[in-house]
Amino acid sequence: MFKKIIAAAMALTLCTSGMAAANTGFAKNFAPTAITANAAFQSYVKAFPAGTKLYTSPTSGVVAMTLNQGGSFTIVEEQTVGTNVYGKFKSGAGWAIVRTVDPTVPSTPQIQVPFTQYFGAGTTLYTSPTSGTIAMTLTQGSVFTIVEVQTVNGVKYGKFKSGAGWAVLEGQPPVVPVNTGYIKKADIDAVCNKYNYKSDRFWTTKTVPNMTTCKTAAYSSGYNGDAGTGWHSFSYLGCSQCYGFADYVMANVASNKKGSTVELYGMQRDWAYGSNHNGFIKYSAATSGGLKIGDIVRGSDMYGNKDQHSAIVYDIAANGNITFLECWGSSGRIKFSSGFSGNNGPHTFDQLVNQGIYYILRYEG
Repeated sequence: MFKKIIAAAMALTLCTSGMAAANTGFAKNFAPTAITANAAFQSYVKAFPAGTKLYTSPTSGVVAMTLNQGGSFTIVEEQTVGTNVYGKFKSGAGWAIVRTVDPTVPSTPQIQVPFTQYFGAGTTLYTSPTSGTIAMTLTQGSVFTIVEVQTVNGVKYGKFKSGAGWAVLEGQPPVVPVNTGYIKKADIDAVCNKYNYKSDRFWTTKTVPNMTTCKTAAYSSGYNGDAGTGWHSFSYLGCSQCYGFADYVMANVASNKKGSTVELYGMQRDWAYGSNHNGFIKYSAATSGGLKIGDIVRGSDMYGNKDQHSAIVYDIAANGNITFLECWGSSGRIKFSSGFSGNNGPHTFDQLVNQGIYYILRYEG
C-alpha cells in the first residue's frame, strides 16, 4: 500500500511538472517581446466571429474561453505583445487579438456574408450607413442575419436581412445632433402661440372659437372642405392652402430671428436650386444634408405626383421620426402630424425621399 501511495505521488509530480513545462513553453511564444499599453484609450466596438479565442491576459497564452457565437463587443483597453494587438472585452471575459502590427501575420478572420450575430437590447439600427438617422432601437436581444457589410468613415455597418436597418459591427458612429439648424423648435412655438395655431383649428376667415388670425385678407376661391360652407383659407402673398400657411409661419419665424420683416414668396417652384431669397435657400433632397427643424418640405403624394403638399419640419426625435406642422389646403385645418400629409404619411427623411421630395426651403439668415 505504501508503495502505491509513493507511485501515485510521483506520477502527480511528473504530471504537474509536465503541465508547467507545457505552459512555460507556450508562454515563450508571447512573453519575450515588449508589451505596449495605450494610456489614453478610446473604447470602441468590434465584431468577432465564432471561434475567436479570449485569453486571460495578453501575456498568459492561457485561453479563457472560445466564442461559440459571433457578436459585437466593446473593447476598453489594448496591449501590444510582439506582433499581436490584444483588446480587452468590457465584460471582463478576456482579451482577443484585434489586429496585428506585422502585415505578414493574418489578423482576425475576414467576416463573410451572410452570417448570423447576436445583438443585445438597446442596439441602434440606422436607416443606412450614411444617414445618421435611427430606424429603430432593439427592445430585446436576439440573433439576426447580416446580409451586407459597408464601412463608412472607419465604421463597419451590417444590414439586417429583415430590412429593419443597419447595425454597427465595428467602430463608433459619429454623434449626429438632432437639431443642427439655425431654426429651433422654440422659434416655431413662438409664432404658433402668437396666432393660436393648434391641431384641429382652422386657418380661415370664419369668426368662430376655432378661428386663427392672419395679417392678410381672406382667400375667397371657395375652399370649404370639412370646415363648412363659408369657410375660406387665408392667403399669404397670394398663396393659400398648405404652402401659403407654411410660408406664412416661416416668414414670421424668420422675421423674429432677423428683427425685421422677412417675406417669403410662396411659388418656390420657380426658384433655382441653391438660390437665396431673403435668407431662404432652396435645396433638393440630395443637397439638403437631411432635414432640419424649420425646413419647409414640398413633397410628392403617395401616387408619386411631385407638387402636392407642403409642411414644416416642427420637431425631429432622436430616432429620426419627424413631427410636421401642416395645413390641409381643402379646409384650412391645422395639424401637428407624425407623418408628412397626415399621421400615416412618411415620418423619416429616408421615407420622404422614397416617396419624393420636390424641394426643401431652409431659412439660414
